Amino acid sequence: MDFLKQIKDNSIIIAESDMRDEILDFFLETDEVLNIKLMNFDEIKKGLLFDYDSETINFVMKKYSVHYDIAKDYIDSTYLLSEDNLSSSKGTFLNNLKTDLIDNNLLIFDYLFPALLKNYDTVYVVGYHYLDSFNKYLLELVKPYLKVKIIDVFDNNYQHQVYEAQNIEEEICFIAEKISSLLKNDVPINKIYIANYSNEYTFNMMRIFNDYGIPLTIPSSASLFDTAIGEYFIKNIDDDLDTLLSNIEKKFEIEENRENRNIYQLLIKLLNRYYWASNIGEIKDLIVEEMKKVRIPTLHKEKEVQIVNFLNRIFWDDEYVFLIGFNLNVIPAVKRDEDFIQDNLKPKFKETSSEYNTMMKDAYIKAISNIKNLTITYKLTTSFESYLPSYLIDELKMPVIRDIFKYSNFSDNINMLLLAKRIDNLIKYNEQDDTLHILGSNYQIPYKEYDNKFKGVDSNIICNRINDKISFSYSNISTYYECPYKFFLNNIYNLNDFIPSFDQFIGSLFHHILEIGLVDDIDIDKEYENFIQKEQRILSNKEKFFLDKLKEVSIFVIETIREQYKHTLHNSTSFEQRCEIVIENPIKTKIKGFVDKIIQYDNDALIVDYKTNQSKVNCDLFEFGLNLQLPIYLYLLKKTAPKVNVVGLYLQHIIPSKKYNLNDPEARSNARKDLKLDGLTFNDLSKIRLFDDTYENSQLIKGLKIDKKTNALKENKNLLSLEEKEKLENLVENLIYDCIRNVCDAHFDINPIKIPGTFDACEYCKYKDICFRQYKDIKFKTINKEEGENECQD
Repeated sequence: MDFLKQIKDNSIIIAESDMRDEILDFFLETDEVLNIKLMNFDEIKKGLLFDYDSETINFVMKKYSVHYDIAKDYIDSTYLLSEDNLSSSKGTFLNNLKTDLIDNNLLIFDYLFPALLKNYDTVYVVGYHYLDSFNKYLLELVKPYLKVKIIDVFDNNYQHQVYEAQNIEEEICFIAEKISSLLKNDVPINKIYIANYSNEYTFNMMRIFNDYGIPLTIPSSASLFDTAIGEYFIKNIDDDLDTLLSNIEKKFEIEENRENRNIYQLLIKLLNRYYWASNIGEIKDLIVEEMKKVRIPTLHKEKEVQIVNFLNRIFWDDEYVFLIGFNLNVIPAVKRDEDFIQDNLKPKFKETSSEYNTMMKDAYIKAISNIKNLTITYKLTTSFESYLPSYLIDELKMPVIRDIFKYSNFSDNINMLLLAKRIDNLIKYNEQDDTLHILGSNYQIPYKEYDNKFKGVDSNIICNRINDKISFSYSNISTYYECPYKFFLNNIYNLNDFIPSFDQFIGSLFHHILEIGLVDDIDIDKEYENFIQKEQRILSNKEKFFLDKLKEVSIFVIETIREQYKHTLHNSTSFEQRCEIVIENPIKTKIKGFVDKIIQYDNDALIVDYKTNQSKVNCDLFEFGLNLQLPIYLYLLKKTAPKVNVVGLYLQHIIPSKKYNLNDPEARSNARKDLKLDGLTFNDLSKIRLFDDTYENSQLIKGLKIDKKTNALKENKNLLSLEEKEKLENLVENLIYDCIRNVCDAHFDINPIKIPGTFDACEYCKYKDICFRQYKDIKFKTINKEEGENECQD
């Protein structure tokens, strides 16, 4: 950093952010106290020309009906207005735009910035491999206020060779070997850098560096928009921000959870930008786009290999740089004439695409020739693409080294994986690699002896993970009984990312329409549109057509359920009823459920769950822990409202099973039959009469009718006695507690259940490629139809 000694007192230093810490450290170590200000070219641009904020972007988005990025591109292009393009159509458009922004006080002019510059004697430009024409233009604007001096510290001519890797794994293994060798020779890890990193390296780099024990932090690609807090905020955004933020604080335990608190603070900082907005809901599109721009900070280790930018940064002679991905169209990247202000309209202070490409080529050449300890690599393939080497290899006459990685001197895991691949190639393609004998002599691997058994996890870790943090519901309890390992992947590893499908969207839409439509008369078209906007669902033409057809169905469903209500004496109805209990043995956790509808007459009730599919209630599956949604609702209601007597548990299929012509009276009648309640009825005729005055041959509940011989309700598998109801409640309680105990004891064996002809846990499981389940792992069950018992089949 000796070049910094020429910087005098009362100076401004222009440098990239990567350089700032090193510059500050240098001046902190000097005895002399200097008046130094650090800036970058973006700050110079905003000070000398103008700046803008989110209000400016929102104005352009609304006025021109354009996306966030296009609006920003328009505004940025006004920096390039000049006599060279003012008379063109785009120049006229931009000039009118700029005038409009000024008239509405939407450009920010720093009238004190020239005075700030005058307080200093010299501005020094440090560490740049290239200065583009616009930055040179800015320096010309600075010159009337103070002297400008460009410090060029790049005057070396180091020669380098390039290493060719057959694939991305080989490239990373080669780099990991080199880094391991440096660390073995006592090179400080904080002096080792990886440059030109891109997301295609993430998976392999994390895996391979972990095998080598090399600490590395991959830059976070997650944005505020990607977080659960961000998703919840966008979904519930309205003008009552105080209430929404208060709900977020409670829901995401902001005070107790440091990670959530950091994300919450990023959200608050972003919202402070919108002080100018009178209606926060009207700028939702703007907020969404700006949330996508707010990156979640990467948490670095104290000592690690660092991922850095390659250009406009100084690397010292005791530092080691690995320039990866040295491929064609990557280094240097090729710019095309695609800017809003195209090449033929660009002013003198902005280079054309061709000039930019030449400038970047020269910048890379300059950077490469000025790093003493530089290792350059390129790959020929990844799993998805083929690549060519950069043309700079020929231009710089750099020798290419091939066959760069045979085996590892530092990682046994890598060598065992290589041995397996070498054996694969020998067996499948008769290819005998010259390292096969070496690796085979040093390692014994269980080739073709795969053991898929789950090896277990510390139960204390599981309990700490779950205790008061994870709730249990019918869904994850049923998942556990389907296959314990599936529960582990879904709920402990959280691999079950929720990706809303169109079917799920329809389900949510119908639930919403029924909740409000059964209470008040509604405008179906308006409610559909409001729901689509709230969910931010972009519909295809096919989906729009289908939803238009469903509007007629939803009107019919509301009419049908209202007709059904006429046959009941119910005096209250609740929707989306949250039922939740807390248990503390063996851990503190919650059992919760959301009941779509509870129909009550005083203390008697029916539980109803809406279904857009044609699923059924199957009593035969309860004992196995399957199909438990309605039984768990029964249990939860008993615990949360013990005075309420549940008369029946039903599904209501709110989309008819067939396509009916609803204008035809006969078809309409058949469609109404599809909408009957379908589920379990508890055999207490005095209570059933309260909810169905057609019970003798029910128009409300499927299969419910009077046996004319006995004058009692006709027996069927979905009619349960009160004793059977009590047994069902006890069964559910035992299943819940057994599930929680097994989870706490970390029992997550690969043990999927299969009931031939009825249920197969593996049929639609997304984890087939993970568990590698074998026939012996399957837990076969049969339903004994004659005895009415469920038995295990050995």
